[in-house]
Amino acid sequence: MRLYVHIPLCRKRCYYCSFATVIGQQHKQDLLLDCLRKEINQYPGYRLSSIYVGGGTPSFLKEKNISLLFGRLKDHFVFKNNIEITFEANPEDMSEAKMNVLKDVGVNRISLGLQSFNGQALKFLGRTHTGDDNRRTFQSLRSKGFDNISVDLIYNWPRQSAELLADDLKDLLALNADHISLYMLTIEPPSRLSISGCPPLSEEQQRKHGFQAHHLLEEAGYRQYEISNYARTGKQSQHNIGYWSGDNYVGVGPSAHSFVNCRRYWNDPLLMSYMKKITKGESPLSGEENLSATRLFMDRLLFGLRLTAGVSISQLENKYDVKISQGQRDKIDLYVQEGLFVRDGEFLRTTLSGRMVLDEISVNLIDR
Repeated sequence: MRLYVHIPLCRKRCYYCSFATVIGQQHKQDLLLDCLRKEINQYPGYRLSSIYVGGGTPSFLKEKNISLLFGRLKDHFVFKNNIEITFEANPEDMSEAKMNVLKDVGVNRISLGLQSFNGQALKFLGRTHTGDDNRRTFQSLRSKGFDNISVDLIYNWPRQSAELLADDLKDLLALNADHISLYMLTIEPPSRLSISGCPPLSEEQQRKHGFQAHHLLEEAGYRQYEISNYARTGKQSQHNIGYWSGDNYVGVGPSAHSFVNCRRYWNDPLLMSYMKKITKGESPLSGEENLSATRLFMDRLLFGLRLTAGVSISQLENKYDVKISQGQRDKIDLYVQEGLFVRDGEFLRTTLSGRMVLDEISVNLIDR
């Protein structure tokens, strides 16, 4: 089993953010931790192979609340010997005391939200740290003994040129991180960029930047294993691979999603509503669905195509006792001809060009 913990609290909302986050409720930390404890108690004492604490901004938690959270997790669940424990962090939150606490509670993987080293880009994105903060925080984490650090970079912000992208990647690669998550800027409601009508780069420029970034990362020794993720050997995110591979997982906290034995369910996304339900002893759920074999088959197919390892359609057909339709086979054949897919034995994989437009391909593969 895998566990996701959602911490919705943020110091401020980044201008591109469209996630379930809360600003100005920092004084609710203690109550949120108490509600998380109560929700955790609703689950059996699963054996966990990975934990991911995301948000929001988990690193905004006070040191004592980080200790309380992990203390409850360790008391209630069984941690496998090689468990991967990821904690999302922003550079401006990472004091020496907080790093020490994270080390003490057993966090062994940090996901650091750098986003850029360019001062204008950071301001445009609404970040409150600088490129120098990025470097200092990363080196401090290394000095504390964190040997599995993932860093995030956002590219394709307006007016970003090939030269500016190359500069950002050069600064990023100089850190010698273990894992890199490379995200194309998406402008979606209700983000501030969406409300302001910010125009994105052209699709052609976005693709050019995507190819440029991919080749620079590969040349530096990072291997793409999923659309947005590159890693050194052995440093792939086991938690996220679990999502894409169809593993069972539970999520706690407002807006957290879970998937257990063909059932998908999710919590109330509003912090106050979530905490009110938990405090009253009610279920925090706001929705659920039981997935049919056909739906599970398609989910696994589409998620599998996100991974560079690809997916075996015949294995999925046997597992779910579902046959892919002739229309879907025809579409796949066409994508192979167009160079977006490639067949490797029984595995179907996306090419780099295919990964650039996989969202569009995925929509087209779903039978109407």
